[in-house]
Amino acid sequence: VLENTPNGLVQIAAFDTADGLYDCAWSEENENILVSASGDGSVKVWDISAPPQANPLRSFHEHTHEVYSVSWNLVRRDC
Repeated sequence: VLENTPNGLVQIAAFDTADGLYDCAWSEENENILVSASGDGSVKVWDISAPPQANPLRSFHEHTHEVYSVSWNLVRRDC
């Protein structure tokens, strides 16, 4: 995860994945939470404020092939 500062891009968090990341979406409710779509078919929820060993917060393996995109549900925020 990179942050744009006056001195340029600065890495603020890094997470290992088993395959490539195709997409990510930031939570509109919490600026530290994001969800990622991965080439291994997983969707993972990350907290950039938590230590690396606490991440991912959740990992969903519902797909047998790559997940190319993710987005938050804007209708039901409890999902």
